Amino acid sequence: MAAFAPQFAHEILLKLAEAGYLQNLNPATDLPAGYDVVGQISADPAAAARLAAAIPIDHEPLMTMLVRSGPGFGWVVQNVSTGVAAVTFRGTQSVDDWLHDLDFVLSTYQPVPSSGMVHAGFQLYYMMVRASVLSLLARVAPACRRLILTGHSLGAALSELAAPDVLHSLNSRWLPEVQNFAGPRVGHHDFATVFDAQIDVCFRIVNMWDLVPNVPPSLAFEHVGLAVIVNGGFTLNELQAHSLQESYGPGLLKIIPAPTMPTALLAVSPTTAAFPTVPLIGRVQ
Repeated sequence: MAAFAPQFAHEILLKLAEAGYLQNLNPATDLPAGYDVVGQISADPAAAARLAAAIPIDHEPLMTMLVRSGPGFGWVVQNVSTGVAAVTFRGTQSVDDWLHDLDFVLSTYQPVPSSGMVHAGFQLYYMMVRASVLSLLARVAPACRRLILTGHSLGAALSELAAPDVLHSLNSRWLPEVQNFAGPRVGHHDFATVFDAQIDVCFRIVNMWDLVPNVPPSLAFEHVGLAVIVNGGFTLNELQAHSLQESYGPGLLKIIPAPTMPTALLAVSPTTAAFPTVPLIGRVQ
């Protein structure tokens, strides 16, 4: 597995995750330098109608909220000069919209057979936008040989559900990476086992004070990939602890290694030497 790069996460991925929430996007101001828009992720009307007809009553409030908050569910973007494409999924503006009413229902992962069980509600939202995601990825420039799936909160859950699907549906054009923020657990142990065997790079950036990465409960659900623990600052305000701007950005800044000082300066003033901060990375279930 590749090493986690905190500066890339702060300068590129954080801004991409923020862009996922925007219904209208100006590449010059809303995306990292060099990135252009391939297209906006949208709900497939036919799929949405089928899901709406079959959706359990417990999922209706969140589905309604997601649809009412705008037609866009994120973006597919690319940087041809660096060869990087990215899918950034939209979450919800407020964690209160879904966290306190979250159920723990499992269902079979639909896009790829024999891939285990996943959270039924999260999968409903992914299946609603699946066709749009795959269609937009087919339009990515051939020069983009690296694909990163990202998102915040519910968007992080969608990024994990998308990874095995993208791997198998696009003729292995990419070995997709997942690097996301504040994601909940998305699947059972069987899904996590298959996911980790197939997706080589999966870094989940987790603020240690954020409650969302601790749901649904670990008795039935398990995280995929590796957790990168950041300290966004102690707070009892869950909205602040879950915020990209107020907690995840500052937390990432703390783990970006400081520039190495010249040897001559170290000899003169060794107490001023700055030591890189190594993030806590590990498998957190």
